[in-house]
Amino acid sequence: MAEVLVLVEHDGGAPKKVTGELLTLARRLGEPSAVFLGAEGTFEKAKNYLAEYGAQKVYVAESNDLEDYLVAPKAEALASVISSSSPVAVLVAATPDAREAGARAAKPEPRRRANSPKPASKLVRWPKLTAMTLRATI
Repeated sequence: MAEVLVLVEHDGGAPKKVTGELLTLARRLGEPSAVFLGAEGTFEKAKNYLAEYGAQKVYVAESNDLEDYLVAPKAEALASVISSSSPVAVLVAATPDAREAGARAAKPEPRRRANSPKPASKLVRWPKLTAMTLRATI
């Protein structure tokens, strides 16, 4: 089955109801995988909830930088997961932060003319994310 990513909405590690709803929807579309982005040590609170709602895989990025800044680090981490896993769909909640992170991560490449040079990178790196590590877990 094809992988469907769900961006986890949480408050200090405790998942919000919308996360369970999105994971349930993701099961209809394919194999649900969760993307947990939060401060260090917050994933343990969400682990059982995500498994209960059917997450087959959880991509975890824990860094205090994800909580200290608005959306840019979250968008970068989400884009990194999307590029490495190639999902068929990405589901995000209708919250301001989730919508913006999803939109930034899904930003298409700008159109180039045939003779213009290819850009060096599709993604602008956030300098504060050097301490963040991304790992997949279940």
